[in-house]
Amino acid sequence: MEYSVGDMVIHPRHGAGQITGVKHKELVEGFKHYYVLEILGNSSVVYVPIRKMNELGVRPVMPKKRLKKVLDVLSCDPVHLPEDKVERQMQVRDKIRMGGPLEIAEAVRDLVWLEHLDRINKADSDLLTWGRKLLISEMSLVAKLGDVEASQMIDDTLQAAIASKSNVD
Repeated sequence: MEYSVGDMVIHPRHGAGQITGVKHKELVEGFKHYYVLEILGNSSVVYVPIRKMNELGVRPVMPKKRLKKVLDVLSCDPVHLPEDKVERQMQVRDKIRMGGPLEIAEAVRDLVWLEHLDRINKADSDLLTWGRKLLISEMSLVAKLGDVEASQMIDDTLQAAIASKSNVD
């Protein structure tokens, strides 16, 4: 996908950012072209090779109308994650790294449920932190909220889902 200066994107490692320029660097193997991505919230700058944007999982920010669907996904019952920790973590990592906001919301939801059941380990917890960071970053941008408010929206939605399920059982 082609991007332009000013476009808002989500980088899977750094969160929401804005493309602020295109940089051409001469390397041993020739010229490389990079998007200059300013990460929102911490003002860091990341140079992303133009040819590798899709491969790295950089994607456009979700449209505002998708925000309700993200909250709906967080409210749904969790999907059973594999018992094998390696398989589970690989599955969740792929959803967070290469997925859109709905897949990230699914990963966060499923890991929060795992945490609620006291079956989460350190690696799972690290994945949850990463997924939450990305979701908070994108939701803050789309809903024009601060990170604290976006985090609270996620927490409130998940807590309500857990409470309603716990009341049914």
